[in-house]
Amino acid sequence: MTILNSCLLWLLPLLSGLGAFCQQPNVIIGGIGSNPPSSLFLALSGVYSNYDPGWDYNYTNAGSGAARAALAAGAPNLTWAAIDVIPSNVSYTGPGNTLGHFVPVPVAASCIAIVYHLNVTNLTLTRQNLADIFSGKIAFWNDTRLTQNNPNLTTITARIQTIVNSGTAGLTANFLSALNKFDPTLNLTGTRYYPLPTWGPANTPLYGSSDSILSDGVQVVPFSIGYVDLPYVNATLSGMASSFNLYGIANIINKNGDTVAPSVQTMKASAIHSPLPVAALSSPPITTNISALRHISNDIGNAIQSSYLDSSVPNAYPLMEPTFFILRQDSQLYGVSAAEIQATLRFLFWIIFGGTQTTLSTEPIASPSTATYFNQYNFVHYTDPNIRQFAYDAFMLVTQGGQSLYDPTSPCNPYFDSNNIYVSASSCKHGYCIIDGPFQSSSIIECICDVGYYNNQQLDCSEPSAPFMIHFNNLDSDNIVMLVLLIVTVLINTGILTLIVLWRKKPDIQAISPNCCYVIMAGALFGQVAALFFSADPSPLVCAGRIFLPVIAFSSVFSMLLMKSIRIYIIFGYKRIRTIKTPDWKLILASAMIVGIEIVVCVAWVAIGSPTAVVEGSFYALVCASAHGSMAAPEILIYVLNGAILIGCVVFAYLTRGAHERFQESRVIGLCSYVVSMTLLLCLPMVYALSEELSSQGLYVVGRIILSCLVIMVSSLIPIILFSTRLFKVLQHKPVGNDSEKQTQRSSPAATNRSSVTSQGMARASIVAYAYDCGLQGLKFGGAWVSSTVLVFTNLDLIEMRESDMDGTIQVSFRFSSCECELCDPESDPDAEKVLARSVRVRRNKVTYTLEFGSKDTAGSFMANYADVKAKAGTAAVKGVGGISGLGGAAKRDKTVFGLLEASVTGTNEPRDRKSANDQSE
Repeated sequence: MTILNSCLLWLLPLLSGLGAFCQQPNVIIGGIGSNPPSSLFLALSGVYSNYDPGWDYNYTNAGSGAARAALAAGAPNLTWAAIDVIPSNVSYTGPGNTLGHFVPVPVAASCIAIVYHLNVTNLTLTRQNLADIFSGKIAFWNDTRLTQNNPNLTTITARIQTIVNSGTAGLTANFLSALNKFDPTLNLTGTRYYPLPTWGPANTPLYGSSDSILSDGVQVVPFSIGYVDLPYVNATLSGMASSFNLYGIANIINKNGDTVAPSVQTMKASAIHSPLPVAALSSPPITTNISALRHISNDIGNAIQSSYLDSSVPNAYPLMEPTFFILRQDSQLYGVSAAEIQATLRFLFWIIFGGTQTTLSTEPIASPSTATYFNQYNFVHYTDPNIRQFAYDAFMLVTQGGQSLYDPTSPCNPYFDSNNIYVSASSCKHGYCIIDGPFQSSSIIECICDVGYYNNQQLDCSEPSAPFMIHFNNLDSDNIVMLVLLIVTVLINTGILTLIVLWRKKPDIQAISPNCCYVIMAGALFGQVAALFFSADPSPLVCAGRIFLPVIAFSSVFSMLLMKSIRIYIIFGYKRIRTIKTPDWKLILASAMIVGIEIVVCVAWVAIGSPTAVVEGSFYALVCASAHGSMAAPEILIYVLNGAILIGCVVFAYLTRGAHERFQESRVIGLCSYVVSMTLLLCLPMVYALSEELSSQGLYVVGRIILSCLVIMVSSLIPIILFSTRLFKVLQHKPVGNDSEKQTQRSSPAATNRSSVTSQGMARASIVAYAYDCGLQGLKFGGAWVSSTVLVFTNLDLIEMRESDMDGTIQVSFRFSSCECELCDPESDPDAEKVLARSVRVRRNKVTYTLEFGSKDTAGSFMANYADVKAKAGTAAVKGVGGISGLGGAAKRDKTVFGLLEASVTGTNEPRDRKSANDQSE
């Protein structure tokens, strides 16, 4: 696929609004080298490519000599090589005849197996037997030097046919070094290949150019013997038919006198010396003073050979074969970037140290262990701390343009204890790195902390976190914007609450029931506190707060708004409800019950789900999650309950849209509910989608910003929509309605006009509305009577006459104290059934209305209302009131009134179209 096609494919999510850069193919980090570890390094390359997906790691089998030449020449994508023997001269000629140097690094070891073609099992050879056979001194299989440990060889009179490796392979160099230690009289020092200068009477050796040819040669040549790298021998045996028993591996009697066969176990030291079953060589620590060895030389190769070949440790296999990495000391002339060299060094560091740490990592993304692969492919790690420290120091000698690639302050550097023992792949105290290992910059890398720890002054997760913390760096840099927005909106909400408290005795503030407003404002402030929890670092406390606080906040606000809407509906809902009392405390209690139900659901949610903080996603975000799987049911129930409350607010606000404009708070409640509902419907799906997007750091950050803004803005919009207009009017010293009152009277049944009748304000937050069903004369010409519901608000000095149908359209409305009221027949017997005895005349600006009540007591109650209004207005006694027989003051009035409604209702100064009588200015 071309780069253009790749870019076009990655433009699709960009066009979808997700955004992405064109994906470039990963750079290949290539290695080349010797044959024995090729299967191991290929397997490890695949594992590490998955662990560090930013690069593609690879290995090519080419032999040690070809690997050194390719690395010196600068073959494409090659940054390292693997060799079996370090050459005596580690310098080379680079581009432009520049002098370069290889940096050798000890990696691991395998061993050389002695294979033979005989109809004999368990062939056992001494170290001297090997030196004699492969120097040509023993020519026949029935030689007494061989039959001492193998009596079944007595009958085999055939000559021995040796098969050896041709050329300068590391296999032969290591094998001859071992022979020289077995028999120093061979004087093979410095000899690296066959033929030997001196050869005994045995047949001339046959030659093979590789392990596979050597192994195949032994299979097909009778009475032959050869030496092959153990990984190839095991591969040959695994593919061989079980009936073929002429190909075997010889046992060797080691320096300690133990008969051993080549295996991982005989190459390992006893596991009891280490808390982990790591691959360790069965040899004491290297005796050479490694700190005195030169890194850019073959000193380390000589030291390892002298210590691990022909070891005297019990059960140690004598024919060990080391493997080394070599790196260019500086690769700038080869066009290789510093990032590629750093990735190479991390990969090679992982190969060496990945199975040798003394503590197992429990982190979810810790670098995988290499020990299993080493065992599988018949290799072992060096566990001598001196050798590993030498290797680590060698890595740090590699530069780019003369500049060091190692950052000593990086928290992902490996951790060594005071005894120089390698402990773990990173120095994170309570966390882990996305990619463990050195050669990473502290300016772009930090530890991913366990829950309960964080990075502030340090980057190694050594600082315990508090249950509630807000950060302002890296992923949390947007919290600065959120905090500024939150401060501004909290100041606005606090200002609104302060004005409500200070002006609570003003009529237009009393009209909206300050006690209820306090509940709404408290809920809004709770919502803004919730925004802090959505910006804080997840913890069990924060995760629980993200559940509880929004529920308490928004359920208290909208349940309070719902209760107020219902109360307005009780008065103006035209349902003829007459005996329901709804003071503020009842509304607050009903709202508290709704909030309590939702809190119970939240308690169950938290108790069962146990929300806690976990690290998830490809960029390892700290998020809240349930410890016991999905808990969708409580969340859905909460949304259903709050959705029903919002719908109820909108419905009741619509049903009471025709109330007198002084009582138009329902319109504001409806507007608030609608705005919030639409905001949540539009934003919540986006928030949920982005909050689950844990594969893109950018999208996750956007989701966090939207979520925090959503919580803050909803908590701020509610008070602003509900109270700002009214507070602004009070600030201007204007009543919410119009000061000029207008009288309305219908000139003809078909006339329809706009009512702008208003009252002077409310004296109390909790008002009393008296409702009377009566006949009304005076609205129509010709003395026609109509049915009417008369509402008297004594504290508001307001009277309304409404049609008696379900719509309850206002017929006329004016200030009660501005008219004159009298009983039509005040002298009648209280028990008389005369119509005039239960009728009242209401005169206002040359207009007279006659109200016919159901009984004289009801008429008397109406007149008592009028007397209260006139008394509060400071006017004279009302004509005819004193002559009402049997009227017992307020107590009598309360007893005889049709209905008593205590309500807190409010309105807006925006006029509404209503059916009304002719408008006449007062």
